Amino acid sequence: MSAYLADNELNSVVAQADATNAPPAATAVAPSLQERRHWRFMVLVGALAVAGILITLRLMTYQVVQWGLSVPLSKGHEGSSARGTILDRDGMLLASDRFFYSVAVNAHDLRNEEQRVAVAQQLEELIGLPANRTLALLNTYPDRYYVEVAKEITLNQGQRIQNKQAEISNENDLDLLRHVFLTPVPKRYYPQHEVGAHMVGFVNAERAPFYGVESYYDRFLVSDSGIGFTDKPNASVADLPATVQRFVPSLAGKDLVLTIDSTMQWIAEEELRNGLEEYKAERGTIIVIDPQTGEILAMASEPSYDPNQYGNMEPKRFLDPAISEQYEPGSVFKVITMGAALDTGVITPTMLFNDTGMISVGGITIFNSQLVGYGEVTVQGALANSLNVVTAQVALLTGKSAFYDYLGRFGFGRATQVDLAGEIPGALKTPGTPDWSEADWATNSFGQGLAVTPLQMVNAVASIANGGKLMRPHVTLARVYNNDVLLTEPTVIHTTLSPKAASDLTDMMVYAVEEGNKLAMVPDFEVAGKSGTAQIAGPEGYLPDQVNASFVGFVPARDPKLAIIVRYERPDQKITLWANQNAAPTFSRVAQRILGAMNMAPDAIREVVANTN
Repeated sequence: MSAYLADNELNSVVAQADATNAPPAATAVAPSLQERRHWRFMVLVGALAVAGILITLRLMTYQVVQWGLSVPLSKGHEGSSARGTILDRDGMLLASDRFFYSVAVNAHDLRNEEQRVAVAQQLEELIGLPANRTLALLNTYPDRYYVEVAKEITLNQGQRIQNKQAEISNENDLDLLRHVFLTPVPKRYYPQHEVGAHMVGFVNAERAPFYGVESYYDRFLVSDSGIGFTDKPNASVADLPATVQRFVPSLAGKDLVLTIDSTMQWIAEEELRNGLEEYKAERGTIIVIDPQTGEILAMASEPSYDPNQYGNMEPKRFLDPAISEQYEPGSVFKVITMGAALDTGVITPTMLFNDTGMISVGGITIFNSQLVGYGEVTVQGALANSLNVVTAQVALLTGKSAFYDYLGRFGFGRATQVDLAGEIPGALKTPGTPDWSEADWATNSFGQGLAVTPLQMVNAVASIANGGKLMRPHVTLARVYNNDVLLTEPTVIHTTLSPKAASDLTDMMVYAVEEGNKLAMVPDFEVAGKSGTAQIAGPEGYLPDQVNASFVGFVPARDPKLAIIVRYERPDQKITLWANQNAAPTFSRVAQRILGAMNMAPDAIREVVANTN
């Protein structure tokens, strides 16, 4: 018979109450905008910033989890590896290790039933461990040297056992507590609960990482030296008396500082929840990104989950729709088509097209969403009125090869390379592949027949805001190891548009908001953007009254600081299916609140200051 008791055996022997003592639950409190520092885009630039990271990390380590730093280890058992902390850009703790004890008993050296009963009663008196449960385990495995009777007890409970053990003479053979062993056990803790859960991911009871940065940066976060001795780092357990066998997480920590601002994240999540309730949508996503750096400032998806309670959640909740699910974007994609045509020089914003309300391409007939023709209309007007027919004409005028080349430049059909686990590349058929047809050329122009992720879409539009430079999106601002800080440098993947084409397209997107998406407007700030309402494809064609509604844009339009996408899946048709009536107003609320948190001066004031200088 094995000398060790497996987890499944422990669970099967005693079916009643779990013997673990879970940590006290923390309450997630919405950060107050008045209490938080104002927004900082470049929070960690220069020597002062580096010093700030190091100080923050150490303060967090000692202040937030200080109660878990002195972890005694009983004879003959090694602790698990420590794991680095994860913080937002302002030092708010998102993930850290808490330490507990597992409790085991040497049943083999207990001579009889009487001694087993005595040990069980002592543990009940000291830490409240049910005596009948402990006794059942010891009687089931009387020959084992190590029978685990509790997976987790608090450090205070462990200290009570240790203090009692220290009172008893080593020569007292009747000291039955000498047969009780404590082993420090790290457990991952997420103090913000659901806030940012999809980005952070989680670590399970077996210390295996899943999703988010926990998985993507797993090799970095795991400490090289794990848990070490405080007094004699190179000594073995046997070399030390029980009273000095105190283990702590290695001070050679590996920590992540994320680009996420917890206040912005909380705003995005609150507005998303409010929108889902208001429009009765099934799911939704909001992403906020800095178009100049690619830093993801907020990424919210609902339904979310509490990573502390992952075992009680449906696994499908763990996948982040922002990067792990694809959808047909619909009319928001028209800005991409217009950008390609502007950059090639085949159109100008004021160029006229004749919109008859329908066009046949590749054996299919394409209509405008309102089933009417607008007659003579400018390119700018076609975007503002979201005309499928003119957009298809623009794509055809651009040319097949050039059109699909630009889609690739904008990042469609491949992963963005964001530093999060679980990203998918979307779906884009191209000329030459067996399932591509001429009809795809036209339908792709207005966002049908292809699939994107929300991150792909907002990052592509962010490149327009950034003068045509496509940045690699990222969620990690810095990696900290010992005294070394590695900042994540903004990375230009490549150029999507010329600065002139990006500027002209920005003007068109501003016009589209002011003429066709008024609910996306933000007081005192110019907004560039576009809405899209795309039917969801089913096995036998597009489903009636089931849509993905989205709005994507940037603000301030002439000095972009935020690129934002709002997406609702299956909003209730009885309320509104149209993105300009659900996603657009949500965009407005998110942008307005975040700009306020940033203390951003209105456009008019910034223009006066700029002209003065």
